[in-house]
Amino acid sequence: MNISKNHISRRLRDEALSSIDAKCILLEKWARNGIPLCRNAGQALELEWFPTSLRTFCAWDGSQNGKAVQAQGRLLRRNAFQTLTSDAKRLREVKALLKTIAEQAMKARKRLDPRVAVDAAEERIRIEREKRAGALLGYRRARQEARELRASLFAEQRAHKQSIEQMDRGLKQQDREIMDLRKQVAELTDTLRKATPIRQVR
Repeated sequence: MNISKNHISRRLRDEALSSIDAKCILLEKWARNGIPLCRNAGQALELEWFPTSLRTFCAWDGSQNGKAVQAQGRLLRRNAFQTLTSDAKRLREVKALLKTIAEQAMKARKRLDPRVAVDAAEERIRIEREKRAGALLGYRRARQEARELRASLFAEQRAHKQSIEQMDRGLKQQDREIMDLRKQVAELTDTLRKATPIRQVR
């Protein structure tokens, strides 16, 4: 069934795509010029609200922002998550913009409040310590495994040596027994040789 340009579903989709494009244009502007500042209830400067995920991007309709943003973002409307994810090009663009905006926000927060920079540095140090602790734990485990493998190898070597020694003793014992048997055969052969002429004389 062909859907005309004036069909309600086509019109709603076009409006949703227009809203997505308007949001992208605004985010691109913020990515270039920085996220605008506004004053909170306590009159302290803070960053204007901005989406941090695909879900919040889709729910963004301007009501989260101050009047200045609302005035320049009249086309901001909520849009269905499915509308965004079904458009691969727009989805890639939004993901890239959200990443850029997040980086911009971190830089701006560091400028606004030095404690943010300190917190970020402390977080990096904490992560680095955890990595080192994990590496040290892995190193200790590897050393323990190496010791266990070495002990197991020595045990195998001792068992192998004992088996060889036991086999060697067994072979030597067999050699002695064979020599004794050969000696007995030689003695018997000699006795028979001596006894044969006696029987002939009789």
